[in-house]
Amino acid sequence: MDIKRNPDLISLISNIRLEIAEAGLAMLDSRWNNSDVRSPFSRLYYIRGGEGTLLLPSGQCCLSAGSCYLIPAGLGYRYQCDDWMEQLYFHINLYLPNGIDLFFGCQDCYRLPVSDQQMQQVYQLYQKSDAASALRLKSALLSDIANLIELSGAGAQVLHYSPLLTRLFPVAQRNISSGCTVKKLAEELHVSESTLSKRFRQETGLTLGAYLDHLLFTRACQLLLSSPMSIGEISEQLGFCDQFYFARYFKNHQQQTPSEYRRRAASLSSK
Repeated sequence: MDIKRNPDLISLISNIRLEIAEAGLAMLDSRWNNSDVRSPFSRLYYIRGGEGTLLLPSGQCCLSAGSCYLIPAGLGYRYQCDDWMEQLYFHINLYLPNGIDLFFGCQDCYRLPVSDQQMQQVYQLYQKSDAASALRLKSALLSDIANLIELSGAGAQVLHYSPLLTRLFPVAQRNISSGCTVKKLAEELHVSESTLSKRFRQETGLTLGAYLDHLLFTRACQLLLSSPMSIGEISEQLGFCDQFYFARYFKNHQQQTPSEYRRRAASLSSK
C-alpha cells in the first residue's frame, strides 16, 4: 500500500484563519462618499446593481454590477457613489500562521467576475441563519478569496518556516502588548536574542521589532473598531503605562489620535 502525504499543505489548511469582523447588505446613494479610508481588515464587496468608484494610489477603479472586489487591509483610498449601488460587504482578515493578513501590503483593488447564479447564491445564503447555510457561505467566500489571492499574487509568499519561527509566531500573537520585546520572546523560546533576530530576518525579510510593532498596531486598530472598551481600557490591555503614551504611539502610526480614529470609523460605518 502506497500512501502519499503532504504535511505542509495540511499545516497551512489548519493554520490559515478567516475572520469576518462585520458584514451587511447595503443600498447606497450619494452619501456613500469618504476620503482617506484605511482599515486593518480587507473589504470584500459583492455588487449586484448600480455602481460606485474607488480612488486608489494606483488609479481609479469602477465598482460595477456582477463582480466581487477585494480592497486589501492597510490600503489607503477614497470611495464614492454618484447615484446608487447595491452591495453585500464583508470586512475580513485572512490570517497567515505568522498573524499577518495575507493581503496586507497589496497596493491595488482586485476584481473577480461573478455569475448571476453565484451572486444570487451568496446574497441568499447571507440572509439565512442555520449552520449548513453558514458553512456554504463560508465555502463560497473562501473559493472567491482563493481566486483573488491568485489575481493579487499574494499567494506567492513563503509560508513554510523553521521550527524556531513556527514556535515563535503563536507566542508573539498570544502576548501582543507594548511590553512584548525581542528579549522576552528569546527568553521564552530559550534562544539568544541575536539568534532569534537573525533567523527571523533571514526567513521573513523583516526585523522582529517591525513584526511585533505591526501586530501591536493592528491589534490596537481592531480593538478601537470592534471593542466596546474605553480607550483607557484598550491602552491598559495593550500594556501602555497610560492613555497618553498609547495616544502618542497611535498618532505616530496613523496621524490620528485613537479617539479621532474611532469617531471617523463610526461615521464611515453609518454611511
